[in-house]
Amino acid sequence: MFNQYFLRMILVSVGVFSSGDLFATDSSTHKPTPKTITVSFHADSGDHREKILELVNDFNRQNPDLQISLLAYRGANRHKHELNKWLKQGHGPDVTWWIGGSRMRYYAEQGLLTDLTDFWRQSGNQQHFPQTLLDSVSYNDAIYGVPISSTLFGFYYSKTIFKKYNIKVPTNWAETLTACERFNERNITLFALGTLKTEWILHGWFDYINLRLNGLAFHQSLLEGKVSFKDSRVRNTLTHFKKLIDSQCFNADHHSFSIWDVFPTITRGLTAMALADSVPTHINFSDFSDIGFMTFPVINEDIPHYTVTPLSIFMVPHYAIMSTEIARVLNYMASEAFQSGFVEVTKHLPARIIKLPADSSRDNKIADVVKNSPGGIEYFDRYADINFASKTPAVFLDFVNNPDIDKAINKLEELRLKYLIKPAQD
Repeated sequence: MFNQYFLRMILVSVGVFSSGDLFATDSSTHKPTPKTITVSFHADSGDHREKILELVNDFNRQNPDLQISLLAYRGANRHKHELNKWLKQGHGPDVTWWIGGSRMRYYAEQGLLTDLTDFWRQSGNQQHFPQTLLDSVSYNDAIYGVPISSTLFGFYYSKTIFKKYNIKVPTNWAETLTACERFNERNITLFALGTLKTEWILHGWFDYINLRLNGLAFHQSLLEGKVSFKDSRVRNTLTHFKKLIDSQCFNADHHSFSIWDVFPTITRGLTAMALADSVPTHINFSDFSDIGFMTFPVINEDIPHYTVTPLSIFMVPHYAIMSTEIARVLNYMASEAFQSGFVEVTKHLPARIIKLPADSSRDNKIADVVKNSPGGIEYFDRYADINFASKTPAVFLDFVNNPDIDKAINKLEELRLKYLIKPAQD
């Protein structure tokens, strides 16, 4: 049962009800009480929460017969705890925030989510979303979520520093190694890396090198535990990773920064670029337009340009009966107005295909990459079983500090056998 005081405060804060009886009819006009759809969401910050409240206020003003009430949570892990509780007990919010891809499919395959295929078919919304994002909310030919916002892992770089030293922004493996060597000659590090409490960023490096060398199907099978980490293709991936380490393409003091805190080393000219999913919003860049974006370089030209695209979604739990009211709320969530507002503070991309301002060249480029992606994954630790993926950052961190391929392979395989291989049933 929800904390009624907390629910009352949230409802009041969005202007849905007064501080009186939350569920009373208006006795003076005899108007029926508007129907209420409860939505849970994870806010990245206080400003993000306020923006979402503003969006909900807009909906509630325009729909006097239907009101959205919010349950706001700060922190994805806290929301996950509540989500598991709601799904287990069989009651809770009508619509919930969550993560696309395997994390959503985990619930769908247990029958804990409502099939939204008919909603998508009847609403006509599919034409407004990239197929790769729709794939991330699908399971067994059914759709279970509404994509809301996405980010794209790729390289964010200083245009000035590449121009200053007349170094080409690398688009393939050979150019990457050349750029690394030429920057090293000037005591500049090509890649800004931050592993202080963000060791998981090393997953992104493994994701992309493996995707560029071996393709999407192999990478997915590997993260699902269907392929041994002793496979020669994994050794090839780590050999390429080791080449970057041995060539001193990463800053040696990566353990002193988080992936976000290392960004100022780019603006100060100490490093040239960083693999990340966005530019940190708390960094006050003097010239934000100087930060460019490029996709991970090609290694094997025969492999399509797969992407790593984390996705936030809204979904309907199994206990919520699909209704015209829920459909109206989902339609609003799929709208350009809601999605543009939802990402305004976070600087992420709306999942919906939206015409972005012409002066947002970087965002337009990222949106085009997502729109035209031949496929991809959400991220290593969003795709693989979290019991496995929570242990692997330490393996990759040890590898960066001491690039012993055999040691890394043996440890990853040990974790695969422990967490990804289910015991045979008698």
